[in-house]
Amino acid sequence: MHKIIFIITCLLICPPPTFSANIKGTIHCNGNGVSNVYVSDGQNWAITNAQGKYSLQSQKKNGYIFYILPGGYAPEMSKDGFSPKFWAPLSSDTKKDETHDFNIMPASLDKYQLIVNTDQHMANKSNDVKQFSDFFMTSLHRTVDSSESPSFALSLGDAVWDEYMYETGFGYADYIALLRQTKYPCALYHIMGNHDNDSAIPAGDDCDFEASALFRKHFGPRFYSMNIGAVHYIMLDDVFYRNEMPTDGSPIPTGAAGSPDFYDDIVTAEQMGWIKEDLKHITDKSTPIIVGIHSQGWKVSTNGKYDVLPYLKDDNSTKFAELFKEFSRVKILSGHSHYNYHAHPAAYKNIHENNIAAVCGTWWHTYQTSPRHLCRDGSPAGYELYTIDGDSISWTYKPIDPIDSIGDHQMRVYDMNTIRDFCKGNDAVKKFYNYYPSLPNYAEIPENTILINIWDYDVDWKVEVEENGGKLPVERTTTFDPLHMLSIGLEKVKIGKKPGIDRPILTTHMFVCHAATATAPVTITVTDSFGRVYKENLIRPKEFSTSMR
Repeated sequence: MHKIIFIITCLLICPPPTFSANIKGTIHCNGNGVSNVYVSDGQNWAITNAQGKYSLQSQKKNGYIFYILPGGYAPEMSKDGFSPKFWAPLSSDTKKDETHDFNIMPASLDKYQLIVNTDQHMANKSNDVKQFSDFFMTSLHRTVDSSESPSFALSLGDAVWDEYMYETGFGYADYIALLRQTKYPCALYHIMGNHDNDSAIPAGDDCDFEASALFRKHFGPRFYSMNIGAVHYIMLDDVFYRNEMPTDGSPIPTGAAGSPDFYDDIVTAEQMGWIKEDLKHITDKSTPIIVGIHSQGWKVSTNGKYDVLPYLKDDNSTKFAELFKEFSRVKILSGHSHYNYHAHPAAYKNIHENNIAAVCGTWWHTYQTSPRHLCRDGSPAGYELYTIDGDSISWTYKPIDPIDSIGDHQMRVYDMNTIRDFCKGNDAVKKFYNYYPSLPNYAEIPENTILINIWDYDVDWKVEVEENGGKLPVERTTTFDPLHMLSIGLEKVKIGKKPGIDRPILTTHMFVCHAATATAPVTITVTDSFGRVYKENLIRPKEFSTSMR
């Protein structure tokens, strides 16, 4: 009895501590508070009350606070016209109380276009600043200016280049200045890529977090979400940066504390937990979900079977996919690879990944040796353009290369007879194949072969070829793009260099057929996922040159 009395007395004298928030603020729209808006610091969550006010106790680890844009609204924009003001930096002092208010505007956004670009690799080398301005930004302005709908953009990482950040002195401030100088034309949301880390941060337990400090300073959250119209977006950092010293004596970049090649492609447990909480707030499981990551979640095999395989480390692709199992429509947008493909994991019918080729193509190198901007799979350097109409989503690939930007072109067709003749007896080609003996030898390709590179091909596309009114059998094949070899590989070989990252790769969006004659015209008809038809009339023989379309 005495013990019970003591406990009750103690509770009356020493009540439990009351909750105190060190971050508070209001979400406004036209001067009025907006209720039920979620706010997060990347670890903790809050929701605005009827007056639009929120409060949060934060450890301030990430150094920012942000809100999740609700459907039916658009974010307030910075004076630069492209930076959405959805986040604010925090003091590092956890004892300091802070107030951060945000403004949003009503916007139905029933229809808009979404520009998805990745892998700019800006470093002030290879004439990249001029190429970025003259080709990418010119194309982007044309795309935005010609649209009757609002535009938004996602940048999926590798905006800058850690390997050269200290050698050339080109960093985030320079990148943002370039966006301002070229008048980036719409709201732009960023995530990190492996090359967006600070290579001066040494390896250690905190390397990944500390190496993201420059990104966080300029762009805020490493992972966050927002609703634009009827679509829920989740933007993530799926690169764990280790920056270890190489053990083989390999040199490290100027100013670096280790090799930027040391990183893991993985969605961390911290982000997994945050995603689970974010998805709890979506009650309608038919809501379209678009997930932005840098490194691919899934890959398509080049073994001729086109199996879709996990890409992330330690079965992380599967664990990641499991988070979305209750949602019927999940689209993953990724970059990193510098080539195009679409992946449909067999075990996850609700998931479709669109891996998007690079703005920089082959690291801006092909334009140095030819008049082309090409990725390693032969796709033109470019970006994906999505049209969001309610909950309906469609897309198309947009090249920045003027040769491939004429009309709505989605393929390049090769008369392999001219390529076979070019390769035969060509000393540079022989040397190229000595470097890469596993690549198919086009000097030995069968007569009257037609090769078609369909950049944005997906499994529900239809490919048809006719010669003299008769249909030719067409097969999907795994090979490499001849134009890429001609544009950069052979030029490197001619000056005595072995192409490294410049070499072409095997790609899975190639098609082959065999004509009956060497000179009869051939008509290629391609129908995409949305019933759009692309045609090319191949007049043979067709030249093989860097200026070919």
